[in-house]
Amino acid sequence: MGFVKKNTKLKVNKKKERFSVYLDQEEGPAALLETLEEKSIKERKKRSEELVQYHWDYYSYFVSQRNKIIPLLKEALIKNSENTFAFDNWNRCFTFKYAMNPLSARGSINSIGGRFNIGMDLNDTLNYFPALYIAKEQTTALLEKKAILIDQGGNPDDMLKKALSGGSFGMVSVSGVLEKCLNLKDIRVLSDFLNLIKGTKLSNELVERAKELGLPKPKAVNTLIQLQKSIFYPKWRTMSVLSDYPANSQIIGHIAASAGITGILYPSTKDGSDCLAIFPKNFKDTDSFVEISDEYPESIEYHRMESSNFHNFY
Repeated sequence: MGFVKKNTKLKVNKKKERFSVYLDQEEGPAALLETLEEKSIKERKKRSEELVQYHWDYYSYFVSQRNKIIPLLKEALIKNSENTFAFDNWNRCFTFKYAMNPLSARGSINSIGGRFNIGMDLNDTLNYFPALYIAKEQTTALLEKKAILIDQGGNPDDMLKKALSGGSFGMVSVSGVLEKCLNLKDIRVLSDFLNLIKGTKLSNELVERAKELGLPKPKAVNTLIQLQKSIFYPKWRTMSVLSDYPANSQIIGHIAASAGITGILYPSTKDGSDCLAIFPKNFKDTDSFVEISDEYPESIEYHRMESSNFHNFY
């Protein structure tokens, strides 16, 4: 007889179909998988499929609206980007398999991607693209790499111990200069962007379907605070996995990268320290570069990413 742990998720993934059935111990007998009746399982599955389809249609609607103004959105981001951003002795935390190329961004396209880039496992409405993630502080780089929060009532020392446990990783000091860097530490740089997207009217069909499913009335982002919260939503990864579409932060990253912006400066959701998402593909025909600051083994062939060799890092 099998017991299902609290909040266990039964999940089926296909290229174009994802749904989840949640079981909760608080539902009593539902904690025993064998006691679930076939009718109940089918109802839960149907409900999950309806929710996923609704969220997919919700996302698709906004894609269609956004595509009408993509050139204007790109222009808004470029206009509010810093012409040059220099960083010195920041930190790159990487998976051990990339030890011979610590500046490689290849790992960022695995699975669903990172906060500001899109991975290969998300739907194909947007092309996947890499990003190199670095942080000003070593602890921040580690926490970001391990996706660990320290601001939710936990002891920071305990969280760092958790980050240091399990799996091999490396850390290198890096310096560089980026042309056209979007500084999201000041959310006001997105004011022009917001003015283009706010006030988007939802279709009556989506509103009615939300009502039928017992969901809150769908809303569009209309303020900078709402936009900021959506970009730095702590559980963005879970939502992307379940829904199979990009998070708002990934959409912002996609538009920025498509506009030729080389990086996004942002505060870590882990401890508030500075982080950078760097887009190697946009180094072409620029003076942007990232290089390892310290002495490095002779076996490391690529220690500096720049216009002439950026393609070797993804």
